[in-house]
Amino acid sequence: MVRRSCCIVMLAATVSGCALGPSEQDIRQVHQRVEGLGQRITRLEQLRHSGSSSSVAAGTFESSATPVEAAPLARSGPLTKLLRGGVNLATGWVEIPKRMQETTQHSGAAAGWTWGLMRGIGYGFIRSVGGLYELVTFPFPAPADYQPLMRPAFVFQADAAP
Repeated sequence: MVRRSCCIVMLAATVSGCALGPSEQDIRQVHQRVEGLGQRITRLEQLRHSGSSSSVAAGTFESSATPVEAAPLARSGPLTKLLRGGVNLATGWVEIPKRMQETTQHSGAAAGWTWGLMRGIGYGFIRSVGGLYELVTFPFPAPADYQPLMRPAFVFQADAAP
């Protein structure tokens, strides 16, 4: 990240006709801005995962009561439900390595290969059956407003709580 910002500053100096490279102070300012943006992104991600939306106003974050829309597929509607069901039916098996890795991180390799494998099979079965249910019932708003059956709505999204 730091090298990229230095390259950008040097490229800007070259394009502007400046024969000298950026000064140490310029580089420090760029690094500080990049670090500040990284911290803001981290805070926004934390707020997004906690389920509240935020706005950035002059470096401050204000939380509102409306939930964050995690992806374009989070919009409700029958076609979204159809697509979500198809994706979950096709990717339900991904729960197996996901849960094995998650369990390995928290409890060690032996637990990952035993308990994690069982968890993955269970979660994968539930996600696949849920996907099949959403495929079959996509024209009907059940659950209300075509909301997803499980959280996260897709296996590739981060879980809300570890």
